Amino acid sequence: MVPQTFLISLIVALAVVVPAAGAATDTSPYRRVRQMDLVLDALVHSLADSSPTLRASIDALERSDLIVHVVRRRQPAGIIGSTVFVVAAGGVRYLRIAISPDVVGAAAVSLLGHELHHAVEIAADPSVIDAASLSALYERIGEHCGSTWRKAYDSPAARDAGRDVALELRRGRVAVAAESRRVRHAGFTPPPSPRHHASVE
Repeated sequence: MVPQTFLISLIVALAVVVPAAGAATDTSPYRRVRQMDLVLDALVHSLADSSPTLRASIDALERSDLIVHVVRRRQPAGIIGSTVFVVAAGGVRYLRIAISPDVVGAAAVSLLGHELHHAVEIAADPSVIDAASLSALYERIGEHCGSTWRKAYDSPAARDAGRDVALELRRGRVAVAAESRRVRHAGFTPPPSPRHHASVE
């Protein structure tokens, strides 16, 4: 079993082009959490009901002022997942969660559960609108971690959320296996053991 302990990378990327607030896919039931990866999207939609923790995070974000884009993206060395603060504009705060393509199946969903909890933490604090306020939040609720980036944070609550999602999905492992087979074109293989890094720049 891969350890379900993951870190968040919290950086500001103001140059990123942010899609319009109404740009969610027509088939998605979610308006605030937007999956850009079709395979991960299929897994989350199928398995969210198997994980009360994951469902609670998604429901909280759907009631928030955040829009969270979830993508598959190669991460810097030693990092398997990140949550990036993009910009605050027009009364909406935009985040991007990136999940390493090396993390697959139930492990990817539990990693997403970890990162979505970070998004919930940010949603709960309306003062987070830029890099300085984001860093201030994690100085209060998080802890520093080693990283090649300038600042690195994680939070105990997000680690707990990731572990809880993993345990909940393990209880429903038959469903996880079935869904993994259904989307086997993604080439699911056991993920590598993660190292833990996080950053605020």
